[in-house]
Amino acid sequence: MAIDRLGELVARERRSNAPALLGAASGRAYDYRRFCTTAWKVGNLLRHYGVRAGDRVGLCEPDAPESIFTFLGASLLGAAVSIDGVERTKAIVGPTDAVSALDTTTKRIGYGAVPAQPTIAHFEGEVWSENPTAPPDTVEPTATVLETATEQYTHSMLLTKASTLCESHEIEPTTTVVLRESLSTPATIIGGVIAPLRAGATIAFPAPDRVGDVAIGSNGAPEPDQIPLSAIHS
Repeated sequence: MAIDRLGELVARERRSNAPALLGAASGRAYDYRRFCTTAWKVGNLLRHYGVRAGDRVGLCEPDAPESIFTFLGASLLGAAVSIDGVERTKAIVGPTDAVSALDTTTKRIGYGAVPAQPTIAHFEGEVWSENPTAPPDTVEPTATVLETATEQYTHSMLLTKASTLCESHEIEPTTTVVLRESLSTPATIIGGVIAPLRAGATIAFPAPDRVGDVAIGSNGAPEPDQIPLSAIHS
């Protein structure tokens, strides 16, 4: 099936009981039904705080399921996520203690602990109450969806790279892809998030008793197939 926008990875027809995301030691797990619905809710939350097509959303310390949902939620609106700074962003999402320490007037959304500052929104509390439907925005495949200080990636660029990885490493619905590198790099997002979603596979954060099929990162990972970031970014 041809897919050229990230929002199609969380389309209604992709909902199922198959595992989509396994959290770290916290044990959180999402099947594709809950995963897609949560991505929609996060998109609606970002919209509530003014994020629109062409805007930027900053990710602060992006190594948690909330970072993935923020990335996908922004993509549903036609917005871009910045993983290399929070300047010129409409909203910033990260751990509560991290976003609380930022000196900025940009809207901050913290996950984990309930923020002590009333100006900071609580991610879990507000996502829970959001509308569980996909945002209605029309997004072009050529829209920028991921940015660093020096690079910009469109929906179609990321999906093309991810599809190539799925083919070369035989990532299938039964595959578990383990994130053994930080989500602060485009290569990790391509290989560890978009590729498994493209295949209907499982994204997994590292846990002491977890060994998957494919590791994103090759620093002594226990998975039988290891994909170094340099191979993804080339």
